[in-house]
Amino acid sequence: SFLMNESQLDDCNGALMLLVSAELKDMAKKRGIKQVTGKTKEVLCEMITKSAKQRTVMSFFKKKNDVSPNNRLGELIDDVVKITGPMVKLNPVAAELFERIHMIFFRKQSGSGLDNTMKQAVLALIGQIKFPQYTVLRSGNLFASREDVIQFKNLMKVGSDMASFRHALVKDIEQHKKGWELYQEYCGAWSNHIEALNRAASRSVTQRPGISGIEYWKRRFTPGYALSRIVEHATHCAAALKKYEDEEKILRSLLSQHTYRLNKRGEWYERLVVLYNNHLRPRANAKDKEAMSQIRQWMQLARDTCIMALNDEHVHRVVIHNLSQQLRKIEAKLGVTEDGQYENERMCLEWKDAPEHTVYGVRIKDRGRRGPSLWDGDDGIPCS
Repeated sequence: SFLMNESQLDDCNGALMLLVSAELKDMAKKRGIKQVTGKTKEVLCEMITKSAKQRTVMSFFKKKNDVSPNNRLGELIDDVVKITGPMVKLNPVAAELFERIHMIFFRKQSGSGLDNTMKQAVLALIGQIKFPQYTVLRSGNLFASREDVIQFKNLMKVGSDMASFRHALVKDIEQHKKGWELYQEYCGAWSNHIEALNRAASRSVTQRPGISGIEYWKRRFTPGYALSRIVEHATHCAAALKKYEDEEKILRSLLSQHTYRLNKRGEWYERLVVLYNNHLRPRANAKDKEAMSQIRQWMQLARDTCIMALNDEHVHRVVIHNLSQQLRKIEAKLGVTEDGQYENERMCLEWKDAPEHTVYGVRIKDRGRRGPSLWDGDDGIPCS
C-alpha cells in the first residue's frame, strides 16, 4: 500500500519529531529522564528512544512481565499517537518509485525541501500562475537503462549529503571527516570511470580525449556526472582537513577529463595554483639550499598550471584575468626576464568600463517601512 498507519510504524525518531519541544520535554520527564533543559529536539528524541530500549531496574526482578525492546518501542509510538492523533506515513518503497518518476519527468531531484516543481504545476493547472506557451518535447532516451536511473538517483542523493558536509563550518571538523569518509567509498568508482573514459577516447579518432558521444547537456543526467559531483565536493572536505596532497590528486583527476563540469575547470586550476604556492611547498629558509630548490620546483609547477589554464578553452574569462596576474607574480619570483615571460592572446583581453546610468527621483518617506528606501521615479512608479 502507498500509506502506512501507526500500527505499521517502526521509526520512533520519525514519530517523535512530530512533537514540539515542550511535548518532548514532558514525555522525557514522565520517563524519568533528567537534564532536559536546553536540549534540541534531535537530542531529546535520541534520549527518549534510548530510554525506551533500556530495561528498568524493576524488570530484572519481574522477568515474566518484562517486555521486549520492540514492544517497548511500540508503546512509545502509542504514547506519541495519544498526543498527535492518528498519523500516516508514506511507504518508503512506493515513495522511492514516485521520486524516480518525478526525476525522469521533471529532470530534477525531489525531496530536497526546496523543490517547488509540483507546486508550480498545480498552480499553473488551476490558473493561479500563467506561463508563456512552450513547445514541450519529451525524449524517451535520456537514460540508457533502468539501472542508470537508479544509479544516478542514488549518486545524486550521496552528492546532496556531500554538499551538506562541504558547506559546514571550517571549525566543524567532524562534518568534514564524515564527508571525507563518504568520499572514500566512491573514489575507486571514480578512478575506474576515468579509465573507462580514457579507453573510450583512445578508440575514437575524431573526438578529443574525454569527450563522450552524447551531447553535453545530456551528460548532466548520467551516473558519471553525479559521481564527479561527489568528487568535487570532496576537494573542499580535504582542504578543511588540511589533506592537501589528497586534494591535489583529486583536482588532477578532475582536470584529466573533459566530459563533466566544464564550467568548474577554472576554479580547479586556481585552487591548484594556491596549493603549489602556499600549502605543498616547504617553508622558505635561505640557509637551506635544498628547501629553496624545492620551492622553486613547486613555483615552476604553479607556472605550468597557469599556462595550462590559459590554453584551456573551457576556462572562463574572469578566471583567465586572475590567473594572468598570478602568472606574472610567479614569473617575477622565479626571475623570468620580460622576453621569457609567457604570452597568450587571451591574456591581452582588456576589460570594458561598466556603463554609468544616473536616475533621478524623489524619496518617499514612510516611517513604518523597513528595508531599502522607496523612490518615486519619473514614470511615477515607486522603485528602490
